[in-house]
Amino acid sequence: MGKPQQRDPHSISSDEWGRITVLARDIGHLVAHDRVPRELLVKVANAHCISERHVQRLLSKFRLNPRTSTLAKAKVGRPTATRLLPSAVEEVIAHVIQKHYLKREHVSQEEVVARTRSVCRRRGLPAPSRGAIRRRIAQYNDYVSDMRRSGSKQAKQRWEPRTGSFFVERALDVVQIDHTLVDIMVLSDDRSEVLGRPWLTVAIDVATRVVLGFYLSMDPPSAVSVGLCIAHAVLPKPEDARDHGLWPMFGKMKLIHVDNGKDLVSAAIQRGCEEHGIVLDTRPIGKPYYGGHIERLMGTLMKMVHGLPGTTFSNVRKKGDYDSERKATLTLMELHEWMLQKIGRSYHTRVHRMLGVAPLVAWERAWRTEAGEVMLPPLISRREEFRLDFLPFQLRRLQRTGIQLWQSRYWSEPLACIAHPDCVVQVHYHPHELGRVWVRTPDGRVVEAHAVAGPAAGRPRMRAMNAAERERVETQCDTGFAKCDRIENMAASETRARNRRNPRNATKDRRSFLRQARDKDLRSDNSSPDVPLDRSSVQVKRFV
Repeated sequence: MGKPQQRDPHSISSDEWGRITVLARDIGHLVAHDRVPRELLVKVANAHCISERHVQRLLSKFRLNPRTSTLAKAKVGRPTATRLLPSAVEEVIAHVIQKHYLKREHVSQEEVVARTRSVCRRRGLPAPSRGAIRRRIAQYNDYVSDMRRSGSKQAKQRWEPRTGSFFVERALDVVQIDHTLVDIMVLSDDRSEVLGRPWLTVAIDVATRVVLGFYLSMDPPSAVSVGLCIAHAVLPKPEDARDHGLWPMFGKMKLIHVDNGKDLVSAAIQRGCEEHGIVLDTRPIGKPYYGGHIERLMGTLMKMVHGLPGTTFSNVRKKGDYDSERKATLTLMELHEWMLQKIGRSYHTRVHRMLGVAPLVAWERAWRTEAGEVMLPPLISRREEFRLDFLPFQLRRLQRTGIQLWQSRYWSEPLACIAHPDCVVQVHYHPHELGRVWVRTPDGRVVEAHAVAGPAAGRPRMRAMNAAERERVETQCDTGFAKCDRIENMAASETRARNRRNPRNATKDRRSFLRQARDKDLRSDNSSPDVPLDRSSVQVKRFV
Protein backbone atom coordinates (compact mmCIF):
# COMPACT_ATOMS: atom_id res chain seq x y z
CA MET A 1 0.00 0.00 0.00
CA GLY A 2 1.38 3.41 -0.95
CA LYS A 3 1.67 6.36 1.36
CA PRO A 4 -1.73 8.07 1.75
CA GLN A 5 -2.10 11.62 0.45
CA GLN A 6 -1.90 14.23 3.19
CA ARG A 7 -4.93 16.49 3.62
CA ASP A 8 -4.70 20.10 4.72
CA PRO A 9 -6.38 20.28 8.18
CA HIS A 10 -7.71 23.78 7.41
CA SER A 11 -9.55 22.50 4.32
CA ILE A 12 -11.67 20.09 6.40
CA SER A 13 -15.10 21.29 7.51
CA SER A 14 -15.88 21.75 11.21
CA ASP A 15 -18.41 18.89 11.30
CA GLU A 16 -16.02 16.47 9.63
CA TRP A 17 -13.20 17.55 11.91
CA GLY A 18 -15.30 16.87 15.00
CA ARG A 19 -16.18 13.39 13.73
CA ILE A 20 -12.64 12.31 12.87
CA THR A 21 -11.26 13.71 16.14
CA VAL A 22 -13.32 11.18 18.13
CA LEU A 23 -12.56 8.46 15.56
CA ALA A 24 -8.82 9.13 15.78
CA ARG A 25 -8.94 8.75 19.56
CA ASP A 26 -10.69 5.34 19.29
CA ILE A 27 -8.45 4.15 16.45
CA GLY A 28 -5.43 5.21 18.46
CA HIS A 29 -6.31 2.65 21.17
CA LEU A 30 -6.23 -0.12 18.56
CA VAL A 31 -2.74 0.79 17.29
CA ALA A 32 -1.12 -0.61 20.43
CA HIS A 33 -2.33 -4.15 19.53
CA ASP A 34 -0.36 -6.19 17.02
CA ARG A 35 -3.45 -8.34 16.46
CA VAL A 36 -6.65 -6.42 17.25
CA PRO A 37 -9.32 -8.54 19.00
CA ARG A 38 -12.58 -8.76 17.10
CA GLU A 39 -14.64 -7.44 20.02
CA LEU A 40 -12.64 -4.16 19.90
CA LEU A 41 -13.24 -3.83 16.16
CA VAL A 42 -16.99 -4.42 16.67
CA LYS A 43 -17.06 -1.84 19.47
CA VAL A 44 -15.42 0.89 17.33
CA ALA A 45 -17.56 -0.01 14.31
CA ASN A 46 -20.80 0.23 16.27
CA ALA A 47 -19.76 3.48 17.92
CA HIS A 48 -19.17 5.18 14.56
CA CYS A 49 -21.78 3.30 12.48
CA ILE A 50 -19.24 1.81 10.09
CA SER A 51 -18.34 -1.76 9.16
CA GLU A 52 -15.58 -3.82 10.77
CA ARG A 53 -13.75 -3.99 7.45
CA HIS A 54 -13.79 -0.19 7.17
CA VAL A 55 -12.32 0.05 10.69
CA GLN A 56 -9.47 -2.22 9.58
CA ARG A 57 -8.80 -0.03 6.51
CA LEU A 58 -8.77 3.13 8.64
CA LEU A 59 -6.44 1.43 11.10
CA SER A 60 -4.01 0.54 8.30
CA LYS A 61 -3.98 4.15 7.04
CA PHE A 62 -3.52 5.50 10.56
CA ARG A 63 -0.54 3.20 11.19
CA LEU A 64 1.23 4.66 8.12
CA ASN A 65 0.41 8.29 8.95
CA PRO A 66 -0.84 8.76 12.52
CA ARG A 67 -2.59 12.09 12.01
CA THR A 68 -6.21 13.00 12.56
CA SER A 69 -6.57 14.41 9.04
CA THR A 70 -5.69 10.96 7.62
CA LEU A 71 -9.12 9.67 8.67
CA ALA A 72 -11.07 12.41 6.82
CA LYS A 73 -13.34 11.40 3.99
CA ALA A 74 -12.03 11.93 0.49
CA LYS A 75 -13.39 14.87 -1.50
CA VAL A 76 -16.48 14.09 -3.54
CA GLY A 77 -16.41 14.76 -7.27
CA ARG A 78 -13.77 14.86 -9.95
CA PRO A 79 -10.17 15.60 -9.02
CA THR A 80 -8.94 19.13 -9.59
CA ALA A 81 -7.82 19.94 -13.17
CA THR A 82 -9.62 16.92 -14.63
CA ARG A 83 -10.12 17.38 -18.38
CA LEU A 84 -12.97 15.67 -20.19
CA LEU A 85 -12.75 17.37 -23.58
CA PRO A 86 -11.45 15.35 -26.56
CA SER A 87 -7.73 15.64 -27.14
CA ALA A 88 -8.32 17.27 -30.55
CA VAL A 89 -10.37 20.03 -28.93
CA GLU A 90 -7.68 20.53 -26.25
CA GLU A 91 -5.10 20.95 -29.03
CA VAL A 92 -7.24 23.59 -30.74
CA ILE A 93 -7.65 25.55 -27.47
CA ALA A 94 -3.92 25.40 -26.76
CA HIS A 95 -3.08 26.47 -30.33
CA VAL A 96 -5.39 29.51 -30.26
CA ILE A 97 -4.11 30.61 -26.84
CA GLN A 98 -0.47 30.28 -27.91
CA LYS A 99 -0.92 32.09 -31.23
CA HIS A 100 -3.48 34.79 -30.48
CA TYR A 101 -3.50 35.33 -26.70
CA LEU A 102 0.15 35.06 -25.63
CA LYS A 103 1.49 38.03 -27.62
CA ARG A 104 2.26 41.70 -27.01
CA GLU A 105 -0.78 42.87 -29.02
CA HIS A 106 -3.41 42.10 -26.40
CA VAL A 107 -6.72 40.53 -27.39
CA SER A 108 -9.63 39.92 -25.06
CA GLN A 109 -10.51 36.52 -23.67
CA GLU A 110 -13.88 36.74 -25.42
CA GLU A 111 -12.11 36.93 -28.78
CA VAL A 112 -10.08 33.83 -27.87
CA VAL A 113 -13.33 32.03 -26.97
CA ALA A 114 -15.02 33.00 -30.25
CA ARG A 115 -11.98 32.08 -32.37
CA THR A 116 -11.58 28.70 -30.62
CA ARG A 117 -15.21 27.76 -31.12
CA SER A 118 -15.00 28.85 -34.79
CA VAL A 119 -11.94 26.66 -35.44
CA CYS A 120 -13.63 23.67 -33.81
CA ARG A 121 -16.76 24.09 -35.94
CA ARG A 122 -14.71 24.32 -39.15
CA ARG A 123 -12.85 21.13 -38.24
CA GLY A 124 -16.01 19.25 -37.38
CA LEU A 125 -15.19 19.11 -33.66
CA PRO A 126 -17.61 19.80 -30.79
CA ALA A 127 -17.35 23.43 -29.74
CA PRO A 128 -16.21 23.75 -26.09
CA SER A 129 -18.09 25.93 -23.66
CA ARG A 130 -17.02 29.45 -22.80
CA GLY A 131 -16.19 28.47 -19.21
CA ALA A 132 -13.96 25.59 -20.32
CA ILE A 133 -11.90 27.89 -22.56
CA ARG A 134 -11.58 30.62 -19.93
CA ARG A 135 -10.44 28.05 -17.32
CA ARG A 136 -7.67 26.95 -19.65
CA ILE A 137 -6.65 30.57 -20.27
CA ALA A 138 -6.40 31.09 -16.51
CA GLN A 139 -3.86 28.27 -16.29
CA TYR A 140 -1.37 30.35 -18.31
CA ASN A 141 -0.31 32.27 -15.22
CA ASP A 142 3.47 32.05 -15.08
CA TYR A 143 6.62 34.00 -15.90
CA VAL A 144 6.84 32.87 -19.54
CA SER A 145 3.21 33.79 -20.27
CA ASP A 146 3.57 37.24 -18.69
CA MET A 147 6.80 37.85 -20.58
CA ARG A 148 5.11 37.06 -23.91
CA ARG A 149 2.12 39.29 -23.13
CA SER A 150 3.71 42.17 -21.21
CA GLY A 151 7.44 41.95 -21.81
CA SER A 152 10.36 40.94 -19.63
CA LYS A 153 10.23 44.10 -17.49
CA GLN A 154 6.67 43.51 -16.28
CA ALA A 155 7.28 39.78 -15.93
CA LYS A 156 10.29 40.37 -13.70
CA GLN A 157 8.35 42.95 -11.72
CA ARG A 158 5.73 40.30 -10.92
CA TRP A 159 7.69 37.06 -10.64
CA GLU A 160 11.34 37.81 -9.87
CA PRO A 161 12.17 37.23 -6.18
CA ARG A 162 13.61 40.20 -4.29
CA THR A 163 14.62 38.96 -0.89
CA GLY A 164 17.43 41.43 -0.21
CA SER A 165 17.31 44.90 1.30
CA PHE A 166 19.40 48.05 1.07
CA PHE A 167 20.36 49.31 4.52
CA VAL A 168 22.39 52.43 5.24
CA GLU A 169 23.40 53.15 8.82
CA ARG A 170 24.75 56.72 8.79
CA ALA A 171 23.19 59.88 7.40
CA LEU A 172 24.69 61.35 4.20
CA ASP A 173 26.40 58.05 3.33
CA VAL A 174 24.05 57.39 0.37
CA VAL A 175 21.72 59.85 -1.37
CA GLN A 176 19.38 58.87 -4.20
CA ILE A 177 18.32 61.37 -6.91
CA ASP A 178 15.65 61.01 -9.58
CA HIS A 179 13.04 62.95 -11.60
CA THR A 180 9.28 62.72 -11.95
CA LEU A 181 6.59 64.58 -13.86
CA VAL A 182 4.33 66.20 -11.26
CA ASP A 183 0.66 65.21 -11.48
CA ILE A 184 -0.71 68.76 -11.71
CA MET A 185 -1.26 71.55 -14.23
CA VAL A 186 0.27 74.96 -13.37
CA LEU A 187 -0.47 78.46 -14.67
CA SER A 188 1.80 81.22 -15.90
CA ASP A 189 2.69 84.04 -13.51
CA ASP A 190 -0.08 86.27 -14.91
CA ARG A 191 -2.51 83.27 -14.91
CA SER A 192 -3.32 83.89 -18.58
CA GLU A 193 -2.44 80.40 -19.82
CA VAL A 194 -1.81 76.85 -18.65
CA LEU A 195 1.90 75.97 -18.82
CA GLY A 196 1.45 72.22 -18.34
CA ARG A 197 2.94 69.76 -15.87
CA PRO A 198 6.27 70.68 -14.22
CA TRP A 199 9.23 68.38 -13.56
CA LEU A 200 10.45 67.62 -10.04
CA THR A 201 14.00 66.51 -9.18
CA VAL A 202 14.35 65.13 -5.62
CA ALA A 203 17.28 63.98 -3.47
CA ILE A 204 16.58 61.66 -0.49
CA ASP A 205 18.94 60.55 2.26
CA VAL A 206 18.53 56.75 2.45
CA ALA A 207 19.49 56.39 6.13
CA THR A 208 17.03 58.93 7.54
CA ARG A 209 14.56 59.20 4.60
CA VAL A 210 14.66 63.02 4.75
CA VAL A 211 14.37 65.08 1.57
CA LEU A 212 17.77 66.75 1.29
CA GLY A 213 16.83 68.96 -1.65
CA PHE A 214 14.64 69.36 -4.71
CA TYR A 215 14.34 71.41 -7.87
CA LEU A 216 11.05 72.28 -9.60
CA SER A 217 10.97 73.55 -13.17
CA MET A 218 8.98 73.46 -16.39
CA ASP A 219 12.10 72.38 -18.26
CA PRO A 220 12.57 68.63 -18.93
CA PRO A 221 15.19 66.79 -16.86
CA SER A 222 18.74 67.84 -17.64
CA ALA A 223 22.16 68.24 -16.06
CA VAL A 224 21.02 71.70 -14.95
CA SER A 225 18.19 70.35 -12.80
CA VAL A 226 20.44 67.66 -11.32
CA GLY A 227 23.19 70.15 -10.51
CA LEU A 228 20.83 72.61 -8.89
CA CYS A 229 19.24 69.80 -6.87
CA ILE A 230 22.67 68.70 -5.59
CA ALA A 231 23.60 72.28 -4.68
CA HIS A 232 20.28 72.73 -2.90
CA ALA A 233 20.83 69.47 -0.97
CA VAL A 234 24.41 70.17 0.15
CA LEU A 235 24.17 73.84 1.14
CA PRO A 236 22.12 75.23 4.06
CA LYS A 237 18.61 76.02 2.89
CA PRO A 238 17.63 79.64 2.32
CA GLU A 239 14.06 78.47 3.05
CA ASP A 240 15.15 77.48 6.57
CA ALA A 241 16.78 80.87 7.15
CA ARG A 242 13.53 82.55 6.08
CA ASP A 243 11.26 80.20 8.06
CA HIS A 244 13.32 78.76 10.93
CA GLY A 245 12.87 75.04 11.47
CA LEU A 246 11.24 74.41 8.10
CA TRP A 247 14.18 72.61 6.50
CA PRO A 248 17.31 72.13 8.69
CA MET A 249 18.79 69.32 6.54
CA PHE A 250 22.03 69.94 4.62
CA GLY A 251 25.47 68.41 4.13
CA LYS A 252 27.80 66.95 1.53
CA MET A 253 27.00 63.33 0.80
CA LYS A 254 29.56 60.57 0.26
CA LEU A 255 27.76 58.75 -2.55
CA ILE A 256 24.98 59.69 -4.97
CA HIS A 257 22.90 56.80 -6.30
CA VAL A 258 21.19 57.49 -9.65
CA ASP A 259 19.83 55.56 -12.62
CA ASN A 260 21.50 55.45 -16.03
CA GLY A 261 19.80 58.52 -17.53
CA LYS A 262 22.03 60.78 -19.64
CA ASP A 263 21.18 63.81 -17.53
CA LEU A 264 22.09 62.05 -14.27
CA VAL A 265 25.44 60.71 -15.47
CA SER A 266 26.43 63.61 -17.73
CA ALA A 267 30.01 64.83 -17.93
CA ALA A 268 29.11 68.04 -16.06
CA ILE A 269 27.65 66.13 -13.08
CA GLN A 270 30.54 63.66 -13.02
CA ARG A 271 33.09 66.48 -13.12
CA GLY A 272 31.35 68.37 -10.29
CA CYS A 273 31.16 65.25 -8.12
CA GLU A 274 34.81 64.40 -8.75
CA GLU A 275 35.79 67.98 -7.93
CA HIS A 276 34.25 67.72 -4.46
CA GLY A 277 34.98 64.07 -3.64
CA ILE A 278 31.45 62.69 -4.18
CA VAL A 279 31.10 59.19 -5.63
CA LEU A 280 28.53 58.93 -8.44
CA ASP A 281 27.08 55.40 -8.60
CA THR A 282 24.48 54.05 -11.04
CA ARG A 283 21.86 51.34 -10.66
CA PRO A 284 22.20 48.05 -12.54
CA ILE A 285 20.63 48.39 -15.99
CA GLY A 286 17.10 46.98 -16.16
CA LYS A 287 16.65 46.86 -12.36
CA PRO A 288 14.70 50.01 -11.37
CA TYR A 289 13.79 48.57 -7.96
CA TYR A 290 17.36 49.28 -6.82
CA GLY A 291 16.12 52.87 -6.41
CA GLY A 292 13.09 51.86 -4.38
CA HIS A 293 13.59 54.54 -1.70
CA ILE A 294 13.36 57.46 -4.12
CA GLU A 295 10.53 55.77 -6.07
CA ARG A 296 8.41 55.42 -2.92
CA LEU A 297 9.14 59.02 -1.98
CA MET A 298 7.94 60.17 -5.41
CA GLY A 299 4.72 58.21 -4.90
CA THR A 300 4.18 59.77 -1.47
CA LEU A 301 4.66 63.31 -2.79
CA MET A 302 2.34 62.70 -5.73
CA LYS A 303 -0.41 61.46 -3.39
CA MET A 304 -0.18 64.84 -1.64
CA VAL A 305 -0.41 66.64 -5.00
CA HIS A 306 -3.56 64.70 -5.93
CA GLY A 307 -5.50 66.79 -3.43
CA LEU A 308 -4.75 70.07 -5.23
CA PRO A 309 -6.99 71.71 -7.85
CA GLY A 310 -5.73 71.02 -11.34
CA THR A 311 -4.31 67.59 -10.53
CA THR A 312 -4.05 65.02 -13.30
CA PHE A 313 -4.16 62.09 -10.83
CA SER A 314 -1.97 59.03 -11.39
CA ASN A 315 -3.81 57.57 -14.39
CA VAL A 316 -6.67 58.20 -16.79
CA ARG A 317 -9.05 55.90 -14.93
CA LYS A 318 -8.76 57.86 -11.69
CA LYS A 319 -8.97 61.18 -13.53
CA GLY A 320 -12.27 60.33 -15.21
CA ASP A 321 -13.94 63.47 -16.61
CA TYR A 322 -12.03 65.85 -14.32
CA ASP A 323 -10.89 68.90 -16.35
CA SER A 324 -7.39 69.50 -14.97
CA GLU A 325 -6.62 72.55 -17.12
CA ARG A 326 -9.84 74.36 -16.25
CA LYS A 327 -9.45 73.58 -12.53
CA ALA A 328 -5.79 74.70 -12.33
CA THR A 329 -5.17 77.59 -9.92
CA LEU A 330 -1.49 77.42 -8.84
CA THR A 331 1.48 79.04 -10.55
CA LEU A 332 4.88 77.36 -10.58
CA MET A 333 6.19 79.51 -7.70
CA GLU A 334 3.07 78.86 -5.64
CA LEU A 335 3.46 75.11 -6.19
CA HIS A 336 7.11 75.44 -5.12
CA GLU A 337 6.12 77.14 -1.86
CA TRP A 338 3.36 74.58 -1.28
CA MET A 339 5.82 71.71 -1.68
CA LEU A 340 8.23 73.38 0.76
CA GLN A 341 5.56 73.40 3.45
CA LYS A 342 4.35 69.87 2.66
CA ILE A 343 7.85 68.41 2.80
CA GLY A 344 8.98 70.34 5.88
CA ARG A 345 5.77 70.30 7.92
CA SER A 346 4.06 67.11 6.77
CA TYR A 347 6.41 64.51 5.28
CA HIS A 348 9.32 65.13 7.66
CA THR A 349 7.03 65.00 10.70
CA ARG A 350 5.09 61.85 9.72
CA VAL A 351 6.19 58.52 11.24
CA HIS A 352 7.95 56.47 8.58
CA ARG A 353 6.84 52.85 8.41
CA MET A 354 10.36 51.42 8.01
CA LEU A 355 12.06 53.74 10.53
CA GLY A 356 9.40 53.71 13.24
CA VAL A 357 10.02 57.45 13.79
CA ALA A 358 9.55 60.63 11.76
CA PRO A 359 12.36 61.45 9.28
CA LEU A 360 12.97 64.73 11.14
CA VAL A 361 13.62 62.81 14.39
CA ALA A 362 15.84 60.30 12.56
CA TRP A 363 17.91 63.18 11.14
CA GLU A 364 18.30 64.85 14.54
CA ARG A 365 19.34 61.57 16.18
CA ALA A 366 21.91 60.99 13.44
CA TRP A 367 23.79 64.14 14.48
CA ARG A 368 23.39 63.82 18.26
CA THR A 369 26.17 62.17 20.26
CA GLU A 370 25.65 59.80 23.18
CA ALA A 371 26.35 62.72 25.52
CA GLY A 372 23.45 64.64 23.97
CA GLU A 373 25.58 67.12 22.03
CA VAL A 374 24.50 68.09 18.51
CA MET A 375 27.21 67.76 15.83
CA LEU A 376 26.03 69.35 12.60
CA PRO A 377 27.38 68.22 9.20
CA PRO A 378 30.52 70.06 8.03
CA LEU A 379 29.77 73.26 6.15
CA ILE A 380 31.10 73.97 2.68
CA SER A 381 33.75 76.69 3.02
CA ARG A 382 33.14 78.38 -0.33
CA ARG A 383 29.44 78.04 -0.93
CA GLU A 384 29.23 80.24 -4.01
CA GLU A 385 32.00 78.35 -5.77
CA PHE A 386 30.34 75.05 -4.92
CA ARG A 387 27.08 76.24 -6.44
CA LEU A 388 28.92 77.49 -9.51
CA ASP A 389 30.48 74.07 -10.08
CA PHE A 390 26.98 72.67 -10.56
CA LEU A 391 25.27 75.72 -12.13
CA PRO A 392 24.85 76.00 -15.92
CA PHE A 393 26.85 78.57 -17.84
CA GLN A 394 27.05 80.27 -21.25
CA LEU A 395 29.93 81.92 -23.08
CA ARG A 396 29.42 85.66 -23.63
CA ARG A 397 31.49 88.61 -24.82
CA LEU A 398 32.47 91.13 -22.14
CA GLN A 399 32.00 94.52 -23.76
CA ARG A 400 32.06 98.06 -22.38
CA THR A 401 28.25 98.06 -22.18
CA GLY A 402 28.23 94.87 -20.12
CA ILE A 403 27.27 91.25 -20.72
CA GLN A 404 24.20 90.60 -22.85
CA LEU A 405 22.12 87.62 -21.66
CA TRP A 406 18.38 86.97 -22.19
CA GLN A 407 17.56 90.49 -23.41
CA SER A 408 19.19 91.88 -20.25
CA ARG A 409 22.57 93.46 -19.54
CA TYR A 410 24.76 92.70 -16.51
CA TRP A 411 27.65 94.71 -15.12
CA SER A 412 30.02 94.99 -12.19
CA GLU A 413 32.83 97.52 -11.61
CA PRO A 414 35.59 94.86 -11.24
CA LEU A 415 34.89 93.86 -14.87
CA ALA A 416 35.88 97.30 -16.22
CA CYS A 417 39.62 96.48 -16.34
CA ILE A 418 39.12 93.46 -18.64
CA ALA A 419 36.15 94.64 -20.75
CA HIS A 420 36.96 94.22 -24.45
CA PRO A 421 34.94 93.03 -27.49
CA ASP A 422 37.33 90.08 -27.93
CA CYS A 423 37.13 88.98 -24.26
CA VAL A 424 34.92 85.86 -23.90
CA VAL A 425 33.98 84.75 -20.37
CA GLN A 426 31.92 82.03 -18.70
CA VAL A 427 28.67 83.40 -17.29
CA HIS A 428 27.05 81.12 -14.69
CA TYR A 429 23.40 81.71 -13.88
CA HIS A 430 20.56 80.40 -11.75
CA PRO A 431 17.28 80.06 -13.68
CA HIS A 432 15.31 81.29 -10.65
CA GLU A 433 17.66 84.22 -9.82
CA LEU A 434 18.07 86.12 -13.07
CA GLY A 435 18.77 89.39 -11.26
CA ARG A 436 22.43 88.39 -10.96
CA VAL A 437 25.01 86.22 -12.71
CA TRP A 438 28.50 85.00 -11.87
CA VAL A 439 31.34 85.74 -14.29
CA ARG A 440 34.53 83.65 -14.38
CA THR A 441 37.31 85.92 -15.56
CA PRO A 442 40.24 84.61 -17.66
CA ASP A 443 42.49 84.61 -14.56
CA GLY A 444 40.06 82.33 -12.63
CA ARG A 445 38.35 84.93 -10.43
CA VAL A 446 34.57 84.87 -9.89
CA VAL A 447 32.78 88.21 -10.11
CA GLU A 448 29.10 88.66 -9.29
CA ALA A 449 27.39 90.94 -11.81
CA HIS A 450 23.93 92.43 -11.40
CA ALA A 451 21.34 93.30 -14.02
CA VAL A 452 21.46 96.94 -15.10
CA ALA A 453 18.99 96.84 -18.02
CA GLY A 454 16.31 94.60 -19.43
CA PRO A 455 13.66 92.39 -17.82
CA ALA A 456 16.11 91.07 -15.21
CA ALA A 457 16.62 94.64 -13.96
CA GLY A 458 12.93 95.11 -13.28
CA ARG A 459 11.74 96.48 -16.60
CA PRO A 460 8.26 95.07 -17.18
CA ARG A 461 8.18 92.34 -19.79
CA MET A 462 5.55 92.47 -22.50
CA ARG A 463 2.83 89.95 -21.93
CA ALA A 464 2.81 87.06 -24.38
CA MET A 465 0.39 87.28 -27.31
CA ASN A 466 -2.88 85.46 -26.99
CA ALA A 467 -4.32 83.23 -29.71
CA ALA A 468 -6.29 86.01 -31.43
CA GLU A 469 -3.30 88.40 -31.54
CA ARG A 470 -1.00 85.66 -32.82
CA GLU A 471 -3.46 84.76 -35.57
CA ARG A 472 -3.83 88.40 -36.63
CA VAL A 473 -0.09 89.07 -36.97
CA GLU A 474 0.42 85.78 -38.80
CA THR A 475 -2.33 86.77 -41.26
CA GLN A 476 -0.64 90.13 -41.82
CA CYS A 477 2.69 88.38 -42.45
CA ASP A 478 1.15 85.96 -44.96
CA THR A 479 -0.63 88.79 -46.77
CA GLY A 480 2.63 90.74 -46.96
CA PHE A 481 4.46 87.84 -48.63
CA ALA A 482 1.65 87.42 -51.15
CA LYS A 483 1.55 91.13 -52.08
CA CYS A 484 5.34 91.38 -52.39
CA ASP A 485 5.44 88.34 -54.67
CA ARG A 486 2.69 89.88 -56.83
CA ILE A 487 4.61 93.15 -57.16
CA GLU A 488 7.81 91.35 -58.14
CA ASN A 489 6.02 89.19 -60.73
CA MET A 490 4.23 92.20 -62.27
CA ALA A 491 7.50 94.15 -62.47
CA ALA A 492 9.27 91.28 -64.24
CA SER A 493 6.37 90.86 -66.68
CA GLU A 494 6.27 94.59 -67.55
CA THR A 495 10.03 94.63 -68.10
CA ARG A 496 9.88 91.72 -70.52
CA ALA A 497 6.98 93.36 -72.43
CA ARG A 498 8.86 96.65 -72.71
CA ASN A 499 11.94 94.91 -74.11
CA ARG A 500 9.81 93.27 -76.77
CA ARG A 501 8.26 96.63 -77.82
CA ASN A 502 11.49 98.70 -77.89
CA PRO A 503 13.58 98.10 -81.15
CA ARG A 504 16.75 99.49 -79.57
CA ASN A 505 16.58 96.93 -76.83
CA ALA A 506 15.85 94.23 -79.42
CA THR A 507 18.92 95.27 -81.50
CA LYS A 508 21.03 95.29 -78.37
CA ASP A 509 19.86 91.81 -77.55
CA ARG A 510 20.68 90.54 -81.08
CA ARG A 511 24.18 92.03 -80.99
CA SER A 512 24.80 90.37 -77.67
CA PHE A 513 23.68 87.02 -79.08
CA LEU A 514 25.98 87.33 -82.13
CA ARG A 515 28.93 88.33 -79.96
CA GLN A 516 28.46 85.27 -77.74
CA ALA A 517 28.26 83.00 -80.80
CA ARG A 518 31.48 84.43 -82.24
CA ASP A 519 33.34 83.99 -78.94
CA LYS A 520 32.18 80.38 -78.82
CA ASP A 521 33.52 79.67 -82.31
CA LEU A 522 36.87 81.23 -81.45
CA ARG A 523 37.19 79.03 -78.38
CA SER A 524 36.35 75.87 -80.35
CA ASP A 525 38.83 76.44 -83.21
CA ASN A 526 41.53 79.10 -82.80
CA SER A 527 43.07 78.31 -86.28
CA SER A 528 39.90 79.03 -88.25
CA PRO A 529 39.80 82.38 -90.11
CA ASP A 530 37.63 85.14 -88.79
CA VAL A 531 34.24 85.28 -90.47
CA PRO A 532 32.85 88.78 -90.88
CA LEU A 533 29.56 89.37 -89.26
CA ASP A 534 26.45 89.68 -91.40
CA ARG A 535 25.32 93.24 -90.85
CA SER A 536 22.55 93.20 -93.48
CA SER A 537 19.87 92.82 -90.86
CA VAL A 538 21.07 95.80 -88.86
CA GLN A 539 18.85 98.82 -89.35
CA VAL A 540 20.53 102.21 -89.32
CA LYS A 541 18.68 105.44 -88.96
CA ARG A 542 20.24 108.72 -90.00
CA PHE A 543 19.26 111.79 -88.15
CA VAL A 544 19.51 114.99 -90.26
